[in-house]
Amino acid sequence: MAKVTGMTITQIVEDALRAYQPAPRPIRPGVLIEKGGLLVIPKTKAEITQSQLNAELDEIRSGAR
Repeated sequence: MAKVTGMTITQIVEDALRAYQPAPRPIRPGVLIEKGGLLVIPKTKAEITQSQLNAELDEIRSGAR
């Protein structure tokens, strides 16, 4: 590709990384999801208790998710 495009391999890799869009995570009702650097509660009719919120935060902080 580098020879065909006249770009360096580094430029090709950088261009590919800029275009990369990771697949969105499936939303499970009643759990926290990541939006950028924020943890948000998706719009659902389900109520989330404080203990559920704390459990979700602990799971995310531990790297289990």
